[in-house]
Amino acid sequence: LTSIDHNAFTFVPPPTILPVSERAATISVTYTGFSTEAQTAFQYAVDIWETLLNSNQTITIIATWAPADNANNLGSAGPSEWAKDFSGAPFADTWYPAALAESICNCSLGGNPEIDANFNSNRTDWYFGTDGNTPAGEFDFASVVLHEIGHGLGFAGTGSVDGAGIGSLNVPPTVYDLFVENLGVNVTGYTNPSVILGNVLQGSGNLVWNGTNAVAGNGGQKPEIFDPAAWNGGSS
Repeated sequence: LTSIDHNAFTFVPPPTILPVSERAATISVTYTGFSTEAQTAFQYAVDIWETLLNSNQTITIIATWAPADNANNLGSAGPSEWAKDFSGAPFADTWYPAALAESICNCSLGGNPEIDANFNSNRTDWYFGTDGNTPAGEFDFASVVLHEIGHGLGFAGTGSVDGAGIGSLNVPPTVYDLFVENLGVNVTGYTNPSVILGNVLQGSGNLVWNGTNAVAGNGGQKPEIFDPAAWNGGSS
């Protein structure tokens, strides 16, 4: 996730955070290099995810607080392990992030940690409060952590577009890819790789995500997916 050069004020109230004894998921974080205030805000985001998730398998995260090579970077996270064709997998020949796969099979698949996360300690514009009252010109750290943990849990597609406009997807795809649509056609239904797929993945304005729960949580509408005119790795 990279920074942008304008302010946008949006507030989504967090859920009522359940006591640890009432949560249906456990996330164990190993912190490296974090300041106290950064770790407190990170743990607040973890508490929200634990309140929302349901898994009998502990989800482990290695979180690193260190300078980033690109000064514009805020943070990044993703699955450290992937699995396919495990017991109970809803789709064959499809990659699932370890945290999701282990939740489905209610088993350990051997990956540890399930998620790697990195955040830029060089920035001086972080807001570490947990009240959502982020001042102008600063970035709400807890929100960024929520976003990045989401990637690690499985909100991670494999689409990309090269300099010649040729779009491609991983083969096999991730389970996330199976729910990305363009005008009712799943992106895995296009020739891969191809210029047509590239046109679909960037600037079409028609990309949506057709997961049942996502549609229900979005007022019955398929949530739109960010697809700027020029491919933006890490954001598109």
